[in-house]
Amino acid sequence: GQMVRKLGGGKTALVISLIAMSIAPFILFECAVFSMNCFDGVFWVLAAHLLILISKDSKPWLWLLLGLVIGFGLLNKISMAWFAIGLVAALLLTRQRKHLATKWPYLAGIIAFIIFSPYIIWNAMNQFPHLEFMRNATTLKYNTLGMMDFIIGQLIGANPLALPLWLAGLYYYFFNREGKTFRSLGIIYVTVFLILLLNGHSKPDYLSWGYPILFAGGAIQ
Repeated sequence: GQMVRKLGGGKTALVISLIAMSIAPFILFECAVFSMNCFDGVFWVLAAHLLILISKDSKPWLWLLLGLVIGFGLLNKISMAWFAIGLVAALLLTRQRKHLATKWPYLAGIIAFIIFSPYIIWNAMNQFPHLEFMRNATTLKYNTLGMMDFIIGQLIGANPLALPLWLAGLYYYFFNREGKTFRSLGIIYVTVFLILLLNGHSKPDYLSWGYPILFAGGAIQ
């Protein structure tokens, strides 16, 4: 809801985006079980909201808060790294690259790395069990999943009724005159989508927290 407000949406856009959130199977499933997955959504949405503020309000110190959010998000669940990779791609491919000429994105990266470093150190001291977990999950647990399963899973998980809304969100970030200011959000979604798709055995719900970002843009469009 706060993202919709900061993007310039009114009450109608706010209601539409929140209804889409409340009927998305992805969101209902992730938040029905007390686990790191629900908190993963908090970190993704908060990071996206901070990115909107950085793009709109030109407050570079907000990068420091973004570094904190990404760092703690990584401690919660490693999938926050996908958001971070998408953010790097967005900085390189949009006008937001101007921030790369300042100290702020690098300070954010240092903050995130310091917060996440205990996890890295523990893995290094224990023969990287997380890498073994990921390898076993890909080759044994999810080996029957393919690219089409991932694509169809997006349609079902975000709710088929919401398909026009999140497609409108992509249009908003890439083609709308006002939305282009926040194109980095669209690039983050597309980057993560491609990473998971090309992996070949990704669960559809790995991308679930990209949809609040698209719902916000689509509701305005």
